[in-house]
Amino acid sequence: MPRVLALCAAALLAPFSLTAAGAGPGDDRPLDALRRAAEAGDARAQSALAHRYLSGDGVAVDVERAMQWFCRAVHHPSGGEQTGRALWFLATYFRTGGGVPGDEHRGERAREDPIRAYFWFSVQAAQSRLFETAQPENELLGRIGRASVAPLLYAEERARVDEAVRGWKPTRAVDSGRACLALPETPATPQ
Repeated sequence: MPRVLALCAAALLAPFSLTAAGAGPGDDRPLDALRRAAEAGDARAQSALAHRYLSGDGVAVDVERAMQWFCRAVHHPSGGEQTGRALWFLATYFRTGGGVPGDEHRGERAREDPIRAYFWFSVQAAQSRLFETAQPENELLGRIGRASVAPLLYAEERARVDEAVRGWKPTRAVDSGRACLALPETPATPQ
């Protein structure tokens, strides 16, 4: 089954690679203007800034900071392609322990966080319920990712994360990128 999931995901992933994503979703504002817009809550600027941190376009490569900006970008109710891409990058970051799609940034097994990966894959799978605009292929990727991570969790952990996703809203204000990456609060592992 994991091999089938991997093949299905690979067929859908081309738009989510760093090379396909380029330096960002078509935002060529100067870095200072982009940063100001991102800090003011502009989702497009947040996503573009995240891509710049991944590619090193005008800034030092910083995968964690990129994920913080992606995380903030998914807290806008509009949704759409950028949101789907941001959700995929977030979930993959946690699934791989700090890696992202593509060979440029590999994670560390010791840093993998399947609970948070399951959370963000679940949000991606539920886009049509959570966002104004959803793309079926993005939701399918979320379901594939969720299915690949689910066996790593206890049933109680999955139930707690599923409950957190049901209560999650993209309009929720996030204080900082670090607070955003801490979502959801990690449920206690059963003893």
